[in-house]
Amino acid sequence: MRKKKIEGQMSFDFTFFMDLSAEEENTLEQSTEVVGSNKIIAESGENYYNTEIDFGKTLNDKLDRNIEAIKIIKHLEEESRNASKEEQEILARYEGWGSLSLAFQDSKKRKLLKDLLTEEEYAEVKSSVLTSYYTPANVINFIYHVLNKMGVDGKLNILEPSMGTGHFYQLLPDSMKESQLYGVELESVSGKIAKQLYPKAKIQITGLEDATFSDNFFDLVIGNVPFGNYSCSDTTYGNMNIHDYFFMKALDLVRPGGIIAMITTRETMDKKSQKLRKQLAKKATLIAAYRLPYTVFENTSVTTDILFFQKEEYERENLDTIEWLEAGQYNTYFALYYNNVFGTIGTKMTRYGEQLACHPDKDISEYFDQALLNVPTVFTAMDQKIVEDDTEIIADDSIKNMSFGIVNDKIYYRSNSMMSLVDVGMMSEKRIRGLIKIRTALYDLIDAERTAPIGDQELERKREWLNLEYDQFAEKYGNIHSRGNKMAFQEDASYYLLCTLEILDEDKKFKAKADIMQKRCITPYIEPENVLSAKDALLLSMAEKGRIDFDYMQQLYARSKEEILQELRGWIFKNPETGKYEMKDQYLSGNVKKKLKIAENASKEDNFYKENVTALQDVQPEWIQASEIDVRLGAIWIPTHFIEDFIIEEFHAPKKFFEKGRMKVQYYKAMNRWEINWRADFANTRVVKTYGTDRLNGYELLEKALNLRDAKVYTHIERDGKNIEIVDKEETVLAMGKQEEIREAFKSWIYKDYRRRIELEKIYNEKINVIRNHEYDGSFLRFPYKNQEINFLKTQKDAIMRILFSDQNTLVAHKVGYGKTFIAIASMMEARRLGISKKNLIVVPNSLVEQWAEEFLRLYPSANILVAKENDFTPAARKMFCSKIATCDYDAVIISYTQFAKIPISESFQQKYIKKQLDELENLSDEAKRNHFGSNGAIRGLEAAKKRLEVQLTKLKDAEHKDNTIYFEQLGITKLYVDEAHNFKNLFINTKMSNLAGLNTSSNSKRAFDMFLKCRYLDETNVHKSIVFLTGTPVSNSMAEIYTMQRYLQYDMIEEMGLLEFDSWASVFGEIKTSMELCPEGTGYRSQTRFYRFIGLPELIKIFREVADIKVAPIKALNLPEAEYTTVSLEASNAQRKYVEALGERAECIRNGGVDPEVDNMLKITLEGRRLALDQRLVGFKHENMDSKAVNCTEIVKKIYDEYPGKTQAIFCDISTPKKEFNVYDDLKNKLIQDGIPAEEIAFIQDAKNNKQKIELCKKVDSGRIRVLIASTEKGGTGCNFQSKLIAIHDLDCPWRPSDLEQRSGRIIRQGNMNKKVFIYRYVTKNTFDSYLWQTVEHKQRYISQILTEKEIPRRMEEDESTISYAEIKATACGNPEIKEQMQLAVDVQRLKMQKANFTRQYCSMQDYVNVAGPKKIAKLESIIDRISKDIDLLKETEENIFVMRLFDRYDYDSPKDANKALRDLKGNWNTDTKVGEYRGFDVVLNQKTMPEYETMTLKGHYHYSFTYQFEHADIVLRIKNTLNDISNDRNMYCAKLQNEQRQFETAKMELSNDRFPKEQELREKEARLKELNVKLSA
Repeated sequence: MRKKKIEGQMSFDFTFFMDLSAEEENTLEQSTEVVGSNKIIAESGENYYNTEIDFGKTLNDKLDRNIEAIKIIKHLEEESRNASKEEQEILARYEGWGSLSLAFQDSKKRKLLKDLLTEEEYAEVKSSVLTSYYTPANVINFIYHVLNKMGVDGKLNILEPSMGTGHFYQLLPDSMKESQLYGVELESVSGKIAKQLYPKAKIQITGLEDATFSDNFFDLVIGNVPFGNYSCSDTTYGNMNIHDYFFMKALDLVRPGGIIAMITTRETMDKKSQKLRKQLAKKATLIAAYRLPYTVFENTSVTTDILFFQKEEYERENLDTIEWLEAGQYNTYFALYYNNVFGTIGTKMTRYGEQLACHPDKDISEYFDQALLNVPTVFTAMDQKIVEDDTEIIADDSIKNMSFGIVNDKIYYRSNSMMSLVDVGMMSEKRIRGLIKIRTALYDLIDAERTAPIGDQELERKREWLNLEYDQFAEKYGNIHSRGNKMAFQEDASYYLLCTLEILDEDKKFKAKADIMQKRCITPYIEPENVLSAKDALLLSMAEKGRIDFDYMQQLYARSKEEILQELRGWIFKNPETGKYEMKDQYLSGNVKKKLKIAENASKEDNFYKENVTALQDVQPEWIQASEIDVRLGAIWIPTHFIEDFIIEEFHAPKKFFEKGRMKVQYYKAMNRWEINWRADFANTRVVKTYGTDRLNGYELLEKALNLRDAKVYTHIERDGKNIEIVDKEETVLAMGKQEEIREAFKSWIYKDYRRRIELEKIYNEKINVIRNHEYDGSFLRFPYKNQEINFLKTQKDAIMRILFSDQNTLVAHKVGYGKTFIAIASMMEARRLGISKKNLIVVPNSLVEQWAEEFLRLYPSANILVAKENDFTPAARKMFCSKIATCDYDAVIISYTQFAKIPISESFQQKYIKKQLDELENLSDEAKRNHFGSNGAIRGLEAAKKRLEVQLTKLKDAEHKDNTIYFEQLGITKLYVDEAHNFKNLFINTKMSNLAGLNTSSNSKRAFDMFLKCRYLDETNVHKSIVFLTGTPVSNSMAEIYTMQRYLQYDMIEEMGLLEFDSWASVFGEIKTSMELCPEGTGYRSQTRFYRFIGLPELIKIFREVADIKVAPIKALNLPEAEYTTVSLEASNAQRKYVEALGERAECIRNGGVDPEVDNMLKITLEGRRLALDQRLVGFKHENMDSKAVNCTEIVKKIYDEYPGKTQAIFCDISTPKKEFNVYDDLKNKLIQDGIPAEEIAFIQDAKNNKQKIELCKKVDSGRIRVLIASTEKGGTGCNFQSKLIAIHDLDCPWRPSDLEQRSGRIIRQGNMNKKVFIYRYVTKNTFDSYLWQTVEHKQRYISQILTEKEIPRRMEEDESTISYAEIKATACGNPEIKEQMQLAVDVQRLKMQKANFTRQYCSMQDYVNVAGPKKIAKLESIIDRISKDIDLLKETEENIFVMRLFDRYDYDSPKDANKALRDLKGNWNTDTKVGEYRGFDVVLNQKTMPEYETMTLKGHYHYSFTYQFEHADIVLRIKNTLNDISNDRNMYCAKLQNEQRQFETAKMELSNDRFPKEQELREKEARLKELNVKLSA
């Protein structure tokens, strides 16, 4: 239970003892006479003000006054009236119980209080004995004088958040008595007295965390914060102690420009941690601070401070100049402003030891007078702005912020603490008044639905009232959605909520009233009062409090904390790193190797943590054998001495060169670079010839391989009088071949030595294989106030649990159509309810803003959301909208990508990031010079990189389009959701690898970098993890996108693992391969280096899944249609074939440098190739190919149109969109019209000119009014819902990315499609650019499919069904039989290489068996046989003549029947084994229980023998006898096992002599033929 305090007084944790005289005791007993009479009493009805506080002089006087006040308050409760003036005088003398502990220790006095108070009230006042002390009147008056000097005066909204009986209000200055007073008091007796003393004040008897006040409302928050060593249950600001929480909460409640005047202990300013002070400094300015002597508060010895803060309008982004953040022995502020210390700083001995204290050195009133001379005027009261005609008034907190309200029959608009008179025309005013009535009726109905029981008649009356108000309004002013009503009411915070009362058709016309107007939509939420087990209490605690709350669990489950902990053993663990309990699944996941080390260290000092060690040992990742680990050159975890050994053994370098330091291999971690000092061995023939070329020797090629660089060789030529550098094609092919030989030699060499293999295995498992993923089960989540008509899938609940309780950010990577939107919305509402997040911001594609708003209010009809309109981010309106975000208390704010980009991250944060990057480059440059690393060119490269980074990041500041008035940091966002997050994938990457296909190092998206900086800010500043990305295609185009997602969401984790740099990351998880691929022009092959596959895939996936919630497997509950795929393969025309040949000639000329890039380049060829494959008329031919894609597509469309009446189709084509000249879109439409499809049933997605029109068009397709929609992936993919009647889609062209195909198919394979079977057609023109496109998609899909899977993860790449499908299409597009042979050979070589890799793994496993596992197994079996033999000898010595069984170490049974009866009464312990007796020299042990209905018993001699039985039926003694009689059979069984193991061991030793792959010759032959074809096809 929280310690409570009375009035605005200081609370201290100490025990004060006293004694009462006999005379005082008698007086106390006499004071219990009845107070009051039957005469009519005049109620005061006015607030009680008095310039003096009358404290009791003696302890008896204090008790007497308290008892008298309590009797008055009870009397008032009985008569249900307010106190009279005289009764207020009595109530005002109530002092609380801070120095009256004896009243609860003495039995008579305790009985007296128990008779007066309820049980709950008695417990509350008793707990206040240690914590309740008054603030002296002179301190309160001083605070008011300071406030007056600051300008705080007039009619204000004032809050005292821990008011006791209200002494701060009793001394309120006359000039402030017209103010509206608010108060909060947790202790009910004090709270009830305060309500009687201040009947005009709005006082809530509750904790501040549960009080219902609007943020940014109060002008002044004043008081004395609670004090104690306990945390607040509200975790919005993290786990704070109670007095820190009061400051943070007060800053949210006070308006911008408002003042906080609070008394607190010196710890707020002096504690070493700056965390709280930084949080305060972001939101407010410290106007003044005064340190009081420790003697100020009666019966205490604690030094206290009075702090005055003024809230800033927006959060401050730069804290560098704030001096009061620092604290040495005491805060720097008091060293700078020493006149604000009202005494002398020294030390004082306390029960906690010697502590800092402020000692009094003169009368404190002298300090008060002096301090008032230097108080700045900083406050502007809102009532000073109010003019006589009431155009502005103080806000009424019953009217929500940013809403219209009626006061004195006038319409006002509330903005924070003020309400402005609305000046509109008569018609608009009537509309606003009518909509306010509807709003009031709707809120009343929602509140009733949240609380009223099922079948409540009052609820239905409220529904009728809402319908009546709506019908009357609609009859006069039309639908709420109408333009006039929108213009009048759109600034009201409830406007979007009111709009949900109307369901519109695709033409935006009224269709029906919303469900809430017809039936109940919100199920009343009843919080359980008790549970039957500690586990149930635990789950409810997580669901209701968002954490393990033992106080709450004790309320639900009548057990002590110790009993609950005992029952939850194994379900929760105390984390030694944080000292807090965590759920089992949370603690036993993540980096469990790191956690195990921490637990082992903790257990050395405290045996309590041994249980943690045992549990963590059980969940360590399965040890990965060396045969399963891909070791490749350049991997950062490989020790340098292994590279040196490889050079010595394979390159035949003299070992003495390394021993004497003449040769050396070094890895520079800071620069992520390998270097080989090889000059001493430059003439080595094996290096120059075997593994080298004339231009690059083996060492140079090895160094390039270590640094993940391809072996390109350059030559110089003269062109236009200039000497230019170009790639030497022949030398590069030779060098790359040698480099590949070195890589293959390293792979063959690395595992030959057993000791080397064991060492590598250990390093990999300790550095990389460290993660155990958390499996989330959200089935216990309850979702109060959700629309009861909508049910969540299990996958959705699990993802919501991850977002709420994971200590990582989240990527919701669920397949298109799997309900990501509802996951995000529900997690936001639950995060708000549980105090995990205070302010949620959702960033969505521009076209989806309104759709998100509709879905939000459909799921949570009572949600309070802010939705950005298109004109909200015009320069004039942007600041107002950002003010709403910063100052209003919305459940969520929904804005578009474009709008999000216009809220800039501050320049100071950008400069901080830039400086960090530049510092890193500076360190790299210094290290290079210090270690004589590389050439001068390398160092110049680092210097150039510094320059480029400065220019690069400077350009990314979009100052031209951003309003620098309000920064992102100032909005107070605590959780950021990003929909379709793959749109932010083009984040810059720094890498040494160049010209690598599949890796885009030139993308520097301003939008992506802006998102990255904002994510970094949120990660660095928020207590809880703050970022949630949503996308069905997290990896859409390149391997780098996985790394990019990890940079956004796992920055700290991959940095800790040494994988933050892309090259380091790629060296561990990626494999580079150079191979021959189809040329873009489709005429031949070319050499291409690219990321070929992932290696160490399970480890990468484990790291990625720490944030990624991946769901791609079919979900039956979604009722998705079955899709039938058809590839339509078409012959190229003669004109197309000739044009392809011409493209090949142009490409060759470009590669040879024979053409100016501005005249012709590969981009032009690529574009023309795509157009040619689609339709030859797009590249200039006048005549159509009569077997073109358009002709075939329209025929199929018409056939389906006729066969499936009323059904719809979509044609996807990303090029040749509608324009004036010839285009495929118009051609398709004309052909469809000629085939008999009405023109009005055909539409282009491009017909929709804005988001609103796009939504309307989709609804027409969805309803069947449009039967054929022609669209591009960009405009017709993400966010378009028209699936209801969609029977077929047609992929007329092949997009660049597999994710585009997923987006296309996601339009038809989607929840809500009424067809059981649908059709997907893909059109391919042979011998054209289509070949290259489908190959590109195949490469991309190969690795994407490995990441986005829920199946068991392979260690290496395996093609999935989608990859095979794309490959088939590519093969269909290729007409050359040698190309088909090449493709088959590539498949065969890949298959043989996989077989060889499997052979190598088996060989390594056999090596492990012969060296370790085999001898261990044989020795173990021999030991078992020896022990069983000894047990057989023991049985011979004790052959049974007379039955004797000893049980429980004291009872000897000579009757098997009696012994059996005793044994059957035993039940196993769930936690441990139990010895129950002895028989014939064997211990009888009842094993730890694992199954409810079965028991397991073990007989232990030299070996052990077990059997299982059902205790209510078994003859246990007979089972014991039979088990012992079978021991000789056990020995025979183990002897047979030993013989078999020995045979296997001998066979394995013989097999080790053959280390050659059986199909090595076949592999070499096919590789040679493949190489021959590659050369031929690339010629």
